[in-house]
Amino acid sequence: MVESMAHMFVYFSFRKSQHIVALVFRDPAAPFVFRRGACFRFLFNNGGVMRKLGKLIVASTSLLAISAANAADWQFTVAPALDFAFKKSDSVMTAGGAVWNAQWTGSPSYTSFVPSLAASYGPIYASISYDNPLAAWHGSSYDLVANTAADNIYSRKEAAMTLGYRLPWSVNAFLGYVHGRSDQTSMNIDGTAGTVTASDFTFDERGFYVGASYSRQFGDKGTLSASLAAGNMDGEMVLQTTNFGGERDVLTSKSPGYSLGVNWTGPLTGSMVYRTGLKVTNYNFNFDTLTVNGVNFPIPSDFYKLQETIYTFTIGIANYF
Repeated sequence: MVESMAHMFVYFSFRKSQHIVALVFRDPAAPFVFRRGACFRFLFNNGGVMRKLGKLIVASTSLLAISAANAADWQFTVAPALDFAFKKSDSVMTAGGAVWNAQWTGSPSYTSFVPSLAASYGPIYASISYDNPLAAWHGSSYDLVANTAADNIYSRKEAAMTLGYRLPWSVNAFLGYVHGRSDQTSMNIDGTAGTVTASDFTFDERGFYVGASYSRQFGDKGTLSASLAAGNMDGEMVLQTTNFGGERDVLTSKSPGYSLGVNWTGPLTGSMVYRTGLKVTNYNFNFDTLTVNGVNFPIPSDFYKLQETIYTFTIGIANYF
């Protein structure tokens, strides 16, 4: 989601940047000729010192020259948006290589709505988003051989903040912070033992990420963009048994993670656009601490693991002004 806001502003700013350049560099005789624009005349026609300074700026980097010229006339843009996200979460929890909490292992699918707000000032942009499920996923499983059954209810929420900078050549660089929380309630029946175990699982992950995106505009049809982000997450899993004494297990870990995304943004009417995209997010947690009812227990390295992959398809609209 956070990358999608960056792509949206690539599209907006690409179209608006032409007007910004026209205002800053406009010359009555040559509106879009950089060499004779007002900014460069000022540098070259005011004595030797200014002429040398202008030559130094142009020779060092065109990026700095353009940024300095645009700094006096940056435009502020705000874009509220609403997306619908169709998600599938694949999670596998293992202990010593074998499936451990089978209640957590599964592939819940669910739909969420994602309101967001983004703003840009010149090449700088920021966005916030909140991913909230429309309804929880409900799944049941049965094992006739083992004489067991399980009933699970799963939901996930996520909030993200992003700060980015639009570079030349349709490239964006961004960093941000994300906080996601997955909740699952499980009811497990063991017909042989005659027991029913009720458990609440909570998996909380949060951390910073950095990334980059590249976009290409196809005339007035729209803009195609691709993004890559990587981060280091803090993960905490809490298993609370709600009967049989109410044991509470807490596992914590750090995890490198990444996400890959592809997005398309196109015009609708006026300042409104539509957008759609695909994203894959992956985390691999190797839990290194275990606390049971407040007591710490040493655990072997790489013993408890959780691999989580989230597939997301989004479609939505945004309006900028």
